Amino acid sequence: MAFYAESWLTEVLVALSLYWQRKGVPYLEPRFPFGNVYNSFVGKTSRPMELNEAYLQFKGQRFGGIYFFNRPGLVIVDPDLIRTILVKDFWTFQHTGMKTNENEPLNGHLFRLGGNKWRRLRVKLTPTFTSGKMKMMFQTLADCGREMGEVLEEPASRGQVVEMRELSARFTTDVIASVAFGVEVNCQRNPEAAFRQWGRRFFQQNFRNTLNSVLMAINPKLLTLLRIS
Repeated sequence: MAFYAESWLTEVLVALSLYWQRKGVPYLEPRFPFGNVYNSFVGKTSRPMELNEAYLQFKGQRFGGIYFFNRPGLVIVDPDLIRTILVKDFWTFQHTGMKTNENEPLNGHLFRLGGNKWRRLRVKLTPTFTSGKMKMMFQTLADCGREMGEVLEEPASRGQVVEMRELSARFTTDVIASVAFGVEVNCQRNPEAAFRQWGRRFFQQNFRNTLNSVLMAINPKLLTLLRIS
């Protein structure tokens, strides 16, 4: 039985590796069943940091192949190729590969939508980010930054350890509330403000969110089949 399991595992790993090998693409050896995202899946690092590690390993190449569980992903390294994908040939590459339930208001945004829906939303949002409006936003961001400096003065004077993740989240919440909603919520001085409490709830990691991420990485169609939002 152990021999059979080991043989089956070997076959799966070989099948995964062959995808990029057949295409002549340099790739990182996958680890079953996680592919190349084991460390971020178990919480040892973040997904962006793990992707950055892959990027650094492909230095000297134009691109390289990795795996999100059983799904292949391409890491682009060459700046000229990145520019071509993001500008000249962007319409071919703008699909995110993520399934979106558009009935949930927080899901229908630019980072998740694709195709014509993405394009229509982009046209609507583009006037928001003119140079003049960006300058106005910058002043608001700078004001929130000064507020952060003042908030840090007291713990700094006592040599107190500060949780930077929470502090950064409160700063970001203040910026978003001011710029996007025109509301001063003052989360940096009041960590329990209602705006911040909802932010915590939205981004809190739990078993369901982890399961959704795994299913999304393996095959987005599973979310539809299992009726998971």
